[in-house]
Amino acid sequence: QGDWGLEGYAYDALLLDWSPEEAVIHAFNMLDGSKAWSYDTRGINIGAPVLAYRRVFTVSWEPADDGRSTLSTSLHCVDAETGRQLWQYTVEEARFSAVMVQYQTAIVTAARADMTSHELSYEILAIDMDGDLLWSAPLDAISPAALRPAVIADGQVFVSDGSALYSFSLADGQRLWKVAATEYDLPTAIGFTGVMLAGDGSIFALSEGVDGSSRYTSIYQVDAAEGDVQQVFTIDSIDILSLATHGGRLYLVGDIDRQNLHGLLALVPSNGSIAWANDNFVGEEFILAVGNNGRLLAGQQV
Repeated sequence: QGDWGLEGYAYDALLLDWSPEEAVIHAFNMLDGSKAWSYDTRGINIGAPVLAYRRVFTVSWEPADDGRSTLSTSLHCVDAETGRQLWQYTVEEARFSAVMVQYQTAIVTAARADMTSHELSYEILAIDMDGDLLWSAPLDAISPAALRPAVIADGQVFVSDGSALYSFSLADGQRLWKVAATEYDLPTAIGFTGVMLAGDGSIFALSEGVDGSSRYTSIYQVDAAEGDVQQVFTIDSIDILSLATHGGRLYLVGDIDRQNLHGLLALVPSNGSIAWANDNFVGEEFILAVGNNGRLLAGQQV
């Protein structure tokens, strides 16, 4: 059965094999490597499946073909032991982000097309463990590509839609605060990238922009409870895809050309200084995490 933990996440029960090029998710027993089951979403997988509460949650996009007159997106919930579908939440003429699941709630962001005017609207959806909509709230997204998975922490849902960073109440969807990148004295802001991290009472969010012919990345440190911007670190950087925090430091992978620092960087948020840089990670895409022993883990995307 595996160790499901306090929040229901399986640590040693299943290994999920999936690809955005395929519709099928395969589950393998991590104890002996045997195949447990396969599940066909009948669509294009969006983001990695999430294993929580003895269930697997995954999002698929079904294009308008094979006799379908409209595209649709579905959130699938599958029994983790058997691979049997428990429910499917589908929205016509919509496109979801990847799913985040925590506190018995599944969160997706969505771009929805009006069938009459063909205009796009954007929203965040909260769905319970029975597949019923708990609440939805509007977003001011700049494009469907700006929609990214949410972050859930301390009873709040944090999400960026490109134009702004938001906090919503997980319980009822009430918007608690909103921060726009263009409200601050920075070079021309392009918008939030969707890379976010919650830790130490703060939300760290990445925003991209341009200064003349140079591209830069700003790291916003926002008070999670009140939405006050505590600091903005602006650096010359490219392709920061992942953040991690531990012991009062913020870790990222990137390039800071003016300071000749490259690779895995440790930033001290209290003063914006660089504690150290490890150039063994230059030019690669890594996902960062902090293990329970305080060690920094960097897994390469392949």
